[in-house]
Amino acid sequence: MASASAYSGLPVRRLWTLISEGVLRPIRPPGARAVLVDRLDLDRLLEDWKGGPADAARATQARRAVLARSRRRSGPDAMSGAVS
Repeated sequence: MASASAYSGLPVRRLWTLISEGVLRPIRPPGARAVLVDRLDLDRLLEDWKGGPADAARATQARRAVLARSRRRSGPDAMSGAVS
């Protein structure tokens, strides 16, 4: 998570909050305690937030809905481009 924090500029605590809110999807490699975040997910989230606070709130809600739908369609899977 420290690498994801450094990459995105967001505090580690905020990344954990985004994961618990369903905005970011965690990647948990089997047999490891590390939790990774897909770099592309971070890029998309930051891109969505560029419009300002009102746009960021709408984008965050839309992202939650997309992730909820994708979770129903497929189980957890490791994606390329993950950062810890």
